[in-house]
Amino acid sequence: ENVWGEGLRNMAWGSGAFNSCDKLLERVEKNDPTLKELVILPMKTFGAKDLERLSNAIENGVNTHLVSISASGHQLPPSSLKAFGNALSIQAQKQQKFGITSLAIGSKDMGDEGVIALCQGLAPSNGALLQHFDLGWKEIGKDGLYEIGRTFVHSTFLTQLDLSRNDFGNDGIVQLSKTVVEHYDDDAVAFPALEQLILSECNIDSAGMDVLAKILLGQENTKRSKRIHLAIGSNPIGSAGCHSLVQLLSCADHGSIISHLQAAQCSIGDEGVGILSNGCHQHVEIMDISDN
Repeated sequence: ENVWGEGLRNMAWGSGAFNSCDKLLERVEKNDPTLKELVILPMKTFGAKDLERLSNAIENGVNTHLVSISASGHQLPPSSLKAFGNALSIQAQKQQKFGITSLAIGSKDMGDEGVIALCQGLAPSNGALLQHFDLGWKEIGKDGLYEIGRTFVHSTFLTQLDLSRNDFGNDGIVQLSKTVVEHYDDDAVAFPALEQLILSECNIDSAGMDVLAKILLGQENTKRSKRIHLAIGSNPIGSAGCHSLVQLLSCADHGSIISHLQAAQCSIGDEGVGILSNGCHQHVEIMDISDN
């Protein structure tokens, strides 16, 4: 059951109960079997103490039904985020078949400090059981990208990573690449389960695209088992960045590693369209290069 309406059902006019997360957290702590997706709207009051309650329920194994947490728009201290990440790691280490698989948390002011703290908690388990991780619009910079990469480079669970609307630019992609070099073997694929990577509005240009292509392609003797939905819209990659896209779209040995490409509003122009049209697009299902 999705609980978007829970606040309304427990609303007490004039009492402040509408903003409280207490009823929601009680359902988590009581292991309500109908509560599988926890959605805490920005209008709710959700702070450090609330996150501590949620962390305790997860870490102690009290809740065995919750699989998704959406709590974006709430300012949370780094110490609480680290403890929450640690709780998810402990849950993953206790039981590999069940746990939180989808997460969106933090405010637009989360920044590197908050993201690094959360990832430090997740790192012992290589990102816990997270399959879908939404870190869009969190003011993440290059240091945050490094920690995200270090945490998830080995993850066999992470299929979708949303880093959109973070102005980390090329420096962030370089730091992501650095984690691959430092923490992964040459004959293995980094982020092996990844199926969707969202990098829209991240201020990445052609140089950043070149580094990103190297990350996704890996070494000559490696092969991704999953094709990737890559969203890079509204980045200034220009026509020069299309050469890197062609590498991803035209892998000689096994066809494109890209299943869907969203590259609208990337200033590629007619020259970029020409470069892309010269590539072999085997296995590419959708290509959006509108408004260029």
